[in-house]
Amino acid sequence: MTEIGKLLMESIAVGSLSMTLARSRMFREVRWWFHRHGGEFAWDLSKCPWCVSHWLAAVVVLLAGKPVAATSVTWLDFVLNWLVIVALAPCAAFLIHRCYGALPPVPTEAEWNAVDEIEREDA
Repeated sequence: MTEIGKLLMESIAVGSLSMTLARSRMFREVRWWFHRHGGEFAWDLSKCPWCVSHWLAAVVVLLAGKPVAATSVTWLDFVLNWLVIVALAPCAAFLIHRCYGALPPVPTEAEWNAVDEIEREDA
């Protein structure tokens, strides 16, 4: 795989995963855990795909090993790869949005608990 292909693949993965973590119902308990244990700042970070992509991109760049070489300074290559992935990740998120439609706003914990309670009563 080319170095550009590697960056694109990592960007698509980060974009997709950040949308899933920050907006899907599947990870709502994780977001609430951040809210309960990390306060408002952690809550805001956990429900924002753009914010989540920064953290995911950092992990991806570190786990991917050798960064795509743009300079002769290795630490700078890691930082540049991180920023490129963060910049390209919203493109993947945009494609997800176009394919699956608009995502609903992230509901609060109280709103989800009310829905769960109604579903349990109906069952």
